[in-house]
Amino acid sequence: NGTVSGRIELKGKPLAGAMVLFIPAAGPAAGGLTGPDGRYDLTSKQPGDGVRAGRCTVVVRPADPQKAPLPIPVKYHAGETSGLEAEVKPG
Repeated sequence: NGTVSGRIELKGKPLAGAMVLFIPAAGPAAGGLTGPDGRYDLTSKQPGDGVRAGRCTVVVRPADPQKAPLPIPVKYHAGETSGLEAEVKPG
């Protein structure tokens, strides 16, 4: 597995309250919530277990759709439409 962390901005500002998902071709997806500074750490089952190595589709969507909506374009909410990919390296 690989360790993945990062920061998401939308229109130059940190995006808080988003769910970031890395979806590999096989195996469990890994996800994490963005904090107030837009930073996230991904985990698949237990904190710190990382992401399966290899190419992943990336999805960014509101963590709680019941709260005030986040201005994340809908195309990023699903793997089939996001157009976002990442290569996760072991370690």
